[in-house]
Amino acid sequence: MKRKTNLVFRYLPAALVAVVFVWAAVIVSNYKVKSLDLRLRQEMHDELIDFVDAIDHDLHSNLSFTSSDQFHPVYQRINRQLIAFVNYFPDARVYSLRPKDGKLVYGMSSKIMEETLPGKPFLYPESETEKLVHLKSPVTIGPVNVEGKQMMSAFFPVNDPRTGKVQYIIGMDFPAGKYIIALNSQKKASVWFVAIALVLVLGFFLGVSLRDRLSPDKALKYRHFETITVSLLGVIITLVAILIVRNLNGVERQKYFDLQAAQQAATIRLEFNKIRENLRTTSNFFISSNEVDKTEFKLYTEEVLRNSSIVALAWLKPEEQASKTEKNQISELASPVELPLGKQTLVFKYLESNVDPGLAKNFRPEMFNLVDKDIETAFKEGMTNCTGLVYLMVNGSPTPMVLVFYPVFKTKHKKIRTLDDQEGFMGFIVAFINIQNTINISLGRLQWLGELTTLGIVDLMPGSSKELIAAYPQSHLIHIEKGPFLEHLGKFPYKKILPFFMWGRSFALMAHSKTTNLEQFRILNTVTVGIIGFVLTIMITFIMWLLKNRWLVLEQIVWQRTAKLSERINDLTCLKQVNEALQVATDIDLMIDQLPAIISSGIHESQKVELLLYSGRSIQKQQPDKEAYHVDIIAMGESVGLIRVIKATTFIQEEEIQLLNQIALILGRWIERYRIKEALRLSEEKFRNLIENAFDAIYLKENERYTYVNKSFIELSGFLPGELMAEDFDQERLHTSYSVEVDRARAEALVKGEVPSPRFETQIRTKTLQIRDIEISTVSFAAFPDTIVMGIIHDITERKLADIALKNSEEALQIQNEELMDLNLELLESNNKIKSMNEALVRAKDMAEESDKLKTAFLSNISHELRTPLNGIIGATNLITDPTLPNENKREVEAIIERSTARLIRTITAYMDISMLNSGTMPLIITNQYVSEGGMQYVIDEAAKACDLKGLEFEVHIPAECTKLVLSTDHGLLVKMLEHLLENAVKFTDRGKITFSYSLQNGLFQMEVSDTGIGIDKDSHAKIFEVFMQEDQSHIRRFDGNGLGLSICNKICQLLNGNIFFESEKEKGSKFTLTLPVSQTKQAREKESDGGDQFVSELENPLVLVAEDEDSNFKVIEMLLKNKINARVIRARDGHDAVEKCKENPGLKMVFMDIKMPLMDGFEATRLIKSLFPDIPVIAMTAYGNHGDEQLILDAGCDAYLAKPFKLNDVLRKINKFIILKS
Repeated sequence: MKRKTNLVFRYLPAALVAVVFVWAAVIVSNYKVKSLDLRLRQEMHDELIDFVDAIDHDLHSNLSFTSSDQFHPVYQRINRQLIAFVNYFPDARVYSLRPKDGKLVYGMSSKIMEETLPGKPFLYPESETEKLVHLKSPVTIGPVNVEGKQMMSAFFPVNDPRTGKVQYIIGMDFPAGKYIIALNSQKKASVWFVAIALVLVLGFFLGVSLRDRLSPDKALKYRHFETITVSLLGVIITLVAILIVRNLNGVERQKYFDLQAAQQAATIRLEFNKIRENLRTTSNFFISSNEVDKTEFKLYTEEVLRNSSIVALAWLKPEEQASKTEKNQISELASPVELPLGKQTLVFKYLESNVDPGLAKNFRPEMFNLVDKDIETAFKEGMTNCTGLVYLMVNGSPTPMVLVFYPVFKTKHKKIRTLDDQEGFMGFIVAFINIQNTINISLGRLQWLGELTTLGIVDLMPGSSKELIAAYPQSHLIHIEKGPFLEHLGKFPYKKILPFFMWGRSFALMAHSKTTNLEQFRILNTVTVGIIGFVLTIMITFIMWLLKNRWLVLEQIVWQRTAKLSERINDLTCLKQVNEALQVATDIDLMIDQLPAIISSGIHESQKVELLLYSGRSIQKQQPDKEAYHVDIIAMGESVGLIRVIKATTFIQEEEIQLLNQIALILGRWIERYRIKEALRLSEEKFRNLIENAFDAIYLKENERYTYVNKSFIELSGFLPGELMAEDFDQERLHTSYSVEVDRARAEALVKGEVPSPRFETQIRTKTLQIRDIEISTVSFAAFPDTIVMGIIHDITERKLADIALKNSEEALQIQNEELMDLNLELLESNNKIKSMNEALVRAKDMAEESDKLKTAFLSNISHELRTPLNGIIGATNLITDPTLPNENKREVEAIIERSTARLIRTITAYMDISMLNSGTMPLIITNQYVSEGGMQYVIDEAAKACDLKGLEFEVHIPAECTKLVLSTDHGLLVKMLEHLLENAVKFTDRGKITFSYSLQNGLFQMEVSDTGIGIDKDSHAKIFEVFMQEDQSHIRRFDGNGLGLSICNKICQLLNGNIFFESEKEKGSKFTLTLPVSQTKQAREKESDGGDQFVSELENPLVLVAEDEDSNFKVIEMLLKNKINARVIRARDGHDAVEKCKENPGLKMVFMDIKMPLMDGFEATRLIKSLFPDIPVIAMTAYGNHGDEQLILDAGCDAYLAKPFKLNDVLRKINKFIILKS
């Protein structure tokens, strides 16, 4: 572990330097890639800016960016200029765009195709188009796929100077190939750079690792490996720094050069714009004057010529406008000059020059024949247009000039004119301009620029010579005339070609640097950086060399100390091995065999070690060999042996002598312990034999657990040693009640501070459950941290038995005397017991009779409640079939059947309700409804009818604020309770009135039913809510009923977390009150539609399917449907058959579905039918009729629900919800 720590601290500085080096390499690589990307994008942006500066935005703003722009003179002119310039850069494309309806449309384009005509949509990736629509600042995008090609695009928004909003966008496309190749090349170079750095780092670590594996002598030859590595690293870093500085200086010079070139171009454009403005001012002068004579022309033009670089100004006028006397008024003309323009001829009227007054004498007609196309273009477009380079004799020498024709119209046109359309045309203002002179004047004020950069102008229009027409400094013309200007530019490191659009022509401003003058513009001097880097490298290398030499001296010292430490560690290891061998040694002979080899590992390998003892193998003391070195082994104050080292070629060292003395000391102590251990073992064996064969039982206990038992203890208890000494042995198995009492008394004595006797009597229970009396003597001794208790048990059972026998014989006489008295007492006590038993038998007999009476009453009740309505139904059925029975009697019989059926259904429903309530299976259907809904009104109306039949008053009291009371509860169970309470009130009231009310009291919903009936006896109050319990249980009771109504009410109240209680007095009536917790909502649940309205249709003889497996039930429903609605009835005997019948009969209008059927029940059949025919209404029929069945059936998809046995009116009411029958 220490070696690893030393290595970590040794290599940590080098590792940190290596990590920093690699990290710096990664940072430099990323910087170069990002720098290249930014520089390439900036170059594209700068090239676009050159075009933005070159375009006349005042003219361009006249375009509407629609298809009509194709015929606009501005569009024709700008496109002509762009095409002429871009022809020299075929891979680039310049265009203008305008946002329109969330998209971009073309204005002008340097490449005219069907897709790039004005008004055509700009085809570009949609995600980028959305950004460009809202573009606020210049941006360079790419690479993107445009028309199947990878392109880079630069965009510049042009703002309206009046509103500040984006007026249009100038765009320029570049092929992305060069960009991608350059960037990938830089990335590959960066990867190689990082890889080389990583290889150098790994090589450094590998070299250091290999050197450190060598012996110190060999490693000494490579001691300056790190120094050489640091020096190489310094050289590499210096070279990289020089490259970076060179790159930064180049970028800085390029920026400076671009700035100067742009400034020169702006200066030239400003001068040419000044000339155009002078021509516009002159045009306004001619338009505002009806006629200008020679004197006015001369005065005006002299002022213009004085303030500009124009050589001369002339006025060209159509021949028909010039009078015969005006033609060729320039007397100085060598010969008449007439220029054809359509059907007219232009003639010179005036000419004024401030350079050569005799300029007109050099005019020749053939000279103007070369520029007739330029004149026509100026006329058609109605804008300034200039010629190519022409040579005129100025002051006797040929001078290159361009002629600028400025057409003067009284009215402006937005379309291209024809040569015959000369309406409003007044003539041309002709400006003679010396391009070279103009550049000299404009750039002369910036003479210092000529010392850094040179500038040339090339005419790029078709038909021109494509050679330099002017340069600054002017002497540069000599160098460029020898070849094409593009080849000339290739000779210079900093160069730039800027577009220059002026007077309808396309020029190129060609700028390049001079060879040495830009060297002064730099961030740092590369020579200085190199010198500093190499000096630092030399200094760091020298410091490393000094540190390494110092390190070498320290390393020698450390090596020597390490060698001594290694020897010491070897000695300690030897001692450790000796100790480990002695710890596991159990025999002296075995120890003698093992130790010599271990001791030999701690001394020189040429020496032999022997171990001699005077006990064990060596019976007698041996005389030590005088030729060998020996060390005595002392144990218990005497020599018990020796360690002998036989010397060979080397002398024994002092450290080895110390090691042998320590080993001898350890051996002497081990032999002492070994002898003591053997003596203890023999003593323990003797003591164990004594204890094991003792007559009394002896045991040892530690932490209340047996740790030792002898044979007598095993014989006494009957348990095996493994059972007694097991950790999970239950010592309670040895205790008796007496022994527990003895232990408790001894524990109490200890609590009181008393010392209980170590000898005491107690009992023990054997494994065979025999109880033996014993006498125990205990002694305790400490064995930290626990206490060990040793006990000696003596069996005193026989002695106890003898003592008991003696005591019994002494007491026998006394017992005989007392027996007579005891017999008398026993007789008296026996009589009392017999009397108590007779009284208990009488009470049990009364309870059995009462229970038997209750069961008899229940059986009689249920038999009566079932038989009574059945008898009425059977008897009435027999009567109704009698043909001689009068019709009025038949109606009475029908009423009997209806009442008996209703009573039978109520009885069965009551038994089902009490069964579900007792079993906990009654479902809870909690809804938010008005209290008056859910069937309550129906129950109240039925109670009112019953009261009318008995001549009773029936009152309903509902407070006004409770008429729209919304209650969140199971309204079905609430109505069921009300039904039972009102039924009992009507049943047990013969006169007077019945009152029903509900209200909110103290935050509880309270419902009351009171009557003036017979009341309830106080003795029956406690059991009135019991099942099958009535006050009158006799066979001759006045009132029928099953005794379940109040029990059902009580159970429902408990289910709804409510309470029911009553007040009643015999012959005065009763008042039952139930309360429920209120959970109101502000709005009642919308009453769910049963779905009937959506199926309503007017039919005659509708086709109806009845799914019913019972023949009798089917016959009833079939006769009802045929007789009442004249239906055509088809039958299905199971659910599967019902689904098939629906498929086979597409005209089916209604389905009556029994729920319980074989093969497939009604629920599953309904789901399948509804999935296939959702418009067919399904009415469920069930014989269950329990609370919650209707909700379960409707949830299954049925549209309505009928409980068997169903009434005719219920069936017809359900049918009328879905079918309107034709009368």
